[in-house]
Amino acid sequence: MTNEDEILKKRFGQRLEAKRKAKGLSRPQLSYIIEMNVGWISRIEKGTGNPTMTVVIKLARALECQPGDLLNDL
Repeated sequence: MTNEDEILKKRFGQRLEAKRKAKGLSRPQLSYIIEMNVGWISRIEKGTGNPTMTVVIKLARALECQPGDLLNDL
C-alpha cells in the first residue's frame, strides 16, 4: 500500500469513530447493528482495516448518515 492509502484509511477511521461517538454508540453496539466483528470495527477506526464499499454503506446506515459523509474530503 502507498502512503496515501494509509493516510486515507487513517482519516476514514477517525471520521468513523467521531460519527459513532456522536451517535452515542460503543464499538460493540455498532458491530451488533451491522453484524460485524467488533475487532474489525476497531481495526477500521485505527486505520489498519480497509472496509469494502458494502461495509461503508452498512456503517452509514447504522450511523444514519450518507456514505459520502464518511468519505468526502478525506
